[in-house]
Amino acid sequence: MRKIILSSLLIDLNSVYSNSIISSWALNKNNIKSLTEKSLSNVVFPSRVVTHEKYLRESEYCLMLYTKYVEILANELNKIHNCEYSIRYWETLLNSFLYPLISSLIDKLENLELLKCKYPDACIDIINPRSEFISAHSIPSFGSSKMLHLLMFSILVKRFQKFSYNVVDDAFIKNSVKLHGDGKKSIKKKKSKVHQLKLNLFKRFYLPYIVKNNHLKLKNKNPKIVSLGNQYLDKNDFDYLMKQINVSYVNFIGFEDEIPGLSTVNKDLRRIFDFPDTDSVLEKSIQDAILIILPTIFLEDYSKFNRSVRKVLPKESPLILNSMNHGKGHFIDFLIAHLVEERKAKHIMICHGGNYGIMEVSIQEKIWARIADTYVLWSNTKIYNEKCDVIKLPSLRFHKHQNAFAFNYAASHDVLILISGHYPERYVYNSIFPNTIDESYEGWQIRFLNNVNKETISSIVIRDYHNFNALSNGLIEEWAQKNRVRIDSSNNLESALKKSKISIHTAPQTSYLEALTANHPSICYWNPDSNIIRKELIPYFTILEDVGILHKTPESAAKKLNEVAFNPSEWWNSGPIQESLEIFKHNVCFTHSAALDQWSLFIQKKLSNEG
Repeated sequence: MRKIILSSLLIDLNSVYSNSIISSWALNKNNIKSLTEKSLSNVVFPSRVVTHEKYLRESEYCLMLYTKYVEILANELNKIHNCEYSIRYWETLLNSFLYPLISSLIDKLENLELLKCKYPDACIDIINPRSEFISAHSIPSFGSSKMLHLLMFSILVKRFQKFSYNVVDDAFIKNSVKLHGDGKKSIKKKKSKVHQLKLNLFKRFYLPYIVKNNHLKLKNKNPKIVSLGNQYLDKNDFDYLMKQINVSYVNFIGFEDEIPGLSTVNKDLRRIFDFPDTDSVLEKSIQDAILIILPTIFLEDYSKFNRSVRKVLPKESPLILNSMNHGKGHFIDFLIAHLVEERKAKHIMICHGGNYGIMEVSIQEKIWARIADTYVLWSNTKIYNEKCDVIKLPSLRFHKHQNAFAFNYAASHDVLILISGHYPERYVYNSIFPNTIDESYEGWQIRFLNNVNKETISSIVIRDYHNFNALSNGLIEEWAQKNRVRIDSSNNLESALKKSKISIHTAPQTSYLEALTANHPSICYWNPDSNIIRKELIPYFTILEDVGILHKTPESAAKKLNEVAFNPSEWWNSGPIQESLEIFKHNVCFTHSAALDQWSLFIQKKLSNEG
């Protein structure tokens, strides 16, 4: 019987036999190399191809299921904890767990259906869903954890009941994780001993002081504004903004919570959940997954988090500023939920990433608009629902980048190519369709690189900040080694841009907007069929196409690079480029030299209305 392998964690290079069916998302440069060396002949099953129309239908279906189950969970958790909090309260806490869970299960079930049609007699290796392979205490990493995605597949296979399956021994899986890691979170950049010592000292001595000080300020200062982090501003700009507003505030920074004595999973307690009866394999799997991996912070440890937040709540109703640049920690979500629920605080969410507000489908933003009173975009506005006020203001994240770089082109030699994040098993219905980076992505980059002139190749530096190559099929790394091109993951973006005479952007993520805002010579290209811009903004992207900044094929982008690589500044500073850039930035990534004054007036008005 042929074997279907759904995860790299299940590829045993010592015993895997030929004629297996290996999913494309289970392959990476390391196991491809090993399988090739062993001359094992296997079939690679690609991720499903989704039409635009099907994707739109699925996204609405996902939102419907999410809405249904957030309401069910709100009702059940209120009963279990003997409270009467609103759906919005529970949605503030649960959305970052429930939405990616449901969207990932939808995609996995669709892939299983395709596998069943093509290989009806095959057997699937799975893990025991009840074995505790992931932390019970926090929201799992849907973006990077191979173990989590294998767990979801295993839940589905058991409910699907159309495949024979084999449950792999727990010890094998634990050893596989030990040997190969669990995705992006296992890839750590090398740190010096001095850096590691400073980090350990910070965690041991300074971090507890910061957390305690945060809590004391919240409780005793009774602030008019709770700023969750610095809103992407540097210290001087943040201080200026708060001085202009001229009210009491707390800059609250979140960290990974370390509340002692967290509980183990209480299976008896979880059996209390009263889910509706259903014949749907997907809904049964959603219910199973909730019972198995719902973090204890919402159930067994909920009262501890609830008490810790309520102890430090200010007495009055502050304005919450939330750019999602506030560190880590579930305490932040609990704080927002309780401030809104118990103090009637107004929650202002602020666009923080390059895709948000720009792409056609964004279920995540629809959810944010349900837990925020105001959503601030740096692009032209769109309506998400009737209750959330959506407005346009200058970007705070891009504020420091405005025409930021004075280039010395004699010193700036690099042609900087930005390789994007890689999450081979992630599936969400927002921003980029259908995956963060789809399976054509590496091929597009090779097509671009193969069309760059030999004279320019020697100047190329590939920026791999997200460790794309460690998780991918390795095509780009192989090309770089063959052509003696440097792959760099050490520099921050600002430093990398300062060393480059032109930057190449291969996905519509935040970095291309940062570069354009900084007026840095740039060429952008991505697959328009996989990255669908909302129709109201298409004319402004077309303007970039007309002057050669944005391209629909890698060959066209490479041709433009070859034309301008010797002196990009001459091309970039021409009238047509700068005029087109100003129109684009005003409508898609709006910034302004007086941004902080505009923001202070907006916040003062909000405070006045609430008062």
